[in-house]
Amino acid sequence: MRPGWNWTKIYDILEGLEGLEEVGLANPLRTRLIADAQIKTDKVDAAALATLLRGNLVARAHVPDRQTRLRKQELRQRLYWARLRTRVRNRIHALLAWQHNLELPQCADLFGHRGLGFLRRLKLKSSTDQQLLSEDLDLLGLLAVQIKGQEERIKKANTWDADTVLIQSLPGMGPILAAVAAAEIDGIERFPTARQTLCLCGTDSQHPRFRWGRLPWALG
Repeated sequence: MRPGWNWTKIYDILEGLEGLEEVGLANPLRTRLIADAQIKTDKVDAAALATLLRGNLVARAHVPDRQTRLRKQELRQRLYWARLRTRVRNRIHALLAWQHNLELPQCADLFGHRGLGFLRRLKLKSSTDQQLLSEDLDLLGLLAVQIKGQEERIKKANTWDADTVLIQSLPGMGPILAAVAAAEIDGIERFPTARQTLCLCGTDSQHPRFRWGRLPWALG
């Protein structure tokens, strides 16, 4: 089978069927016959996979076990909330930039304790802008509660994981980012070489897609 947004559901269903010798997941980027196809439908892709499978030419993708997949879902939910929080903050910055003669407080973080206090007391001239600011601040507060609660669950759920604890010994790796790295690596032993592990992390300077400080699974 090939990856899609619901591949995990299909994989679990197929794995539970009797009489199947093996259930595998194709890597779409490395399976060139599918990746380069001009016509892409489920029927065409299935025929292409069957042809490659007969010649043992299907590039396999790693399939984490169900527990690891559930763990990744929770970690990626936190990433979703964090990105949404950034979007809301950007909306507030844009709203404030529209105001005339507005002086902001001198603080390192406008969304820290002092900055949020200023924003909640701020009275804008336009009633429409005031309503938008109020709504954005309410949403920001809700996101803060959601993110904080989820981070506590992540820390508690990953205290048992030896890989997460080991990764936390690296400089700059806290409990959240360490849990993300451990879940995405999903067992260092599955990589034949250290360089292949670096390629997954995006930190192999020899890899054409390498960018300093850009990890594909970073929380942002």
